Amino acid sequence: LLFDLIDEMVPLFTSEVFDLGIDEVDQDYNGSRWVACDRCKGKDPVKLFADYVNRLADHVTSKGKIPLINSASFIKGHAGDFHDIYKSVSLIRKNIIINNWSDGHIRATNRLPWNPLSKFKSSEYFKQYGIERMIHLVGYDRRWKDRPELLETKGSLDCYGGCVTHYKYMMDGKFMKSPTIDDMTFSGSHFWNPNHPEMGSKEEETHLLYARRVVEGILEGK
Repeated sequence: LLFDLIDEMVPLFTSEVFDLGIDEVDQDYNGSRWVACDRCKGKDPVKLFADYVNRLADHVTSKGKIPLINSASFIKGHAGDFHDIYKSVSLIRKNIIINNWSDGHIRATNRLPWNPLSKFKSSEYFKQYGIERMIHLVGYDRRWKDRPELLETKGSLDCYGGCVTHYKYMMDGKFMKSPTIDDMTFSGSHFWNPNHPEMGSKEEETHLLYARRVVEGILEGK
């Protein structure tokens, strides 16, 4: 079924990347939802999950796309009921791109210094397993100066790209415009602008303020 869905959807998108998701997995007790499958009973859920991810990734690759998967399931201690599924990180394909929103999420929810995840750096974590390409999230924790994975290295960002999310800014059905605009202008400057000023510089502050006003004007129909 999933192969058929992928076959149907791939031609609809021009992007070189195809997002497989993978993050909404949930294990039940000491097994997983695969315990209901006769072919999966008694097998290691970690290997089953890795095989599942790899089969989908291989199929997407055969269609000429780069598979993109979410980071959440592959990090121990991430919010969610993943149990040992994170161990499959050492078994998944290295040609994938990680949609790496977990770094900001984990540190935003584990601020206490005694918590081992408070200083967790998922970029370094995935690289140690041979996964080099990542798309970083801008938007979960808007204070990007506290986001080491977004800092520049010799004038360029050490990542495949970035994405902006505004789901946390939807409150009572009303769109909170201000933080989302800040995220959009930051991303436009540092992910897609080859001539961006240095992070934290006075030039960057001026640049972002100008960009913010442009985006505001567009959204207000000016």
